[in-house]
Amino acid sequence: VLTHFTEEMMVHGGIEGDFEALKPICIGMAQAMAGSEKIVLTSPSGTHLEYSAKGRRGNAKDMLFCPNKDCTCKGSTLDDVEAALKLSLKQWLQDYKVSVKPNKRGPRKSSTAPLEKSLEALNRERDTLVGQKGRLYDLLEQGVYSIDVFTQRQFDLATRISQTEEAIQRAQEQLDNERYLNTMRLAIIPRVEHLLDVYDQLETPQEKNEMLKACLEKVIYTKTEGGRYAESNMQLQLYPRITHIPKGHTHIS
Repeated sequence: VLTHFTEEMMVHGGIEGDFEALKPICIGMAQAMAGSEKIVLTSPSGTHLEYSAKGRRGNAKDMLFCPNKDCTCKGSTLDDVEAALKLSLKQWLQDYKVSVKPNKRGPRKSSTAPLEKSLEALNRERDTLVGQKGRLYDLLEQGVYSIDVFTQRQFDLATRISQTEEAIQRAQEQLDNERYLNTMRLAIIPRVEHLLDVYDQLETPQEKNEMLKACLEKVIYTKTEGGRYAESNMQLQLYPRITHIPKGHTHIS
């Protein structure tokens, strides 16, 4: 993306106006385009939708459409897509809150409880094995075990202790990951709430895009019917930026 502008370039490009006044605006827009990542809207075929500021056939409204000529996905105005996206986010957030937050019947069953119980059992097993290993010497001194039996028994217990400690490490990692995911599952709620509160007040596409990126991985857009004389069947499938979320919410506009 070009980020350096001269007055000569404006003249040759057919642009009339105050060069010094327009130059910082042009540079700012170019830098925003160069440095921003996009929230990806794709058609069901996986093709990224393209944006046209004049419409696909010179229409007055900004358009989003699939550039794949064989794709059956129809285009929509940017205004319609934004409205459907906000409504889909609002409905997803409402459903998501119900799925993750406590209700009047009490707190939801902890997703970490089974992992915590498993870890406690493994720690008890390890402690038991360590105790058995410590008593081997007493049994050897008392003549209960011969040297050969003592050696074999010591080896077996050392192997089981090592295996149990590895299992404890894996269980602890799983528990830590689940606790982190539980935090992330709740953290997205205020992000989406804030996005919905301020989206219409955002002044630039870059600001909107940055806030959408904080909440969404991608959106799959589907539309096979709709136009000037037909009702739209546009669908947006949202993929929020969290792990282990409920099935993507689908909104039909």
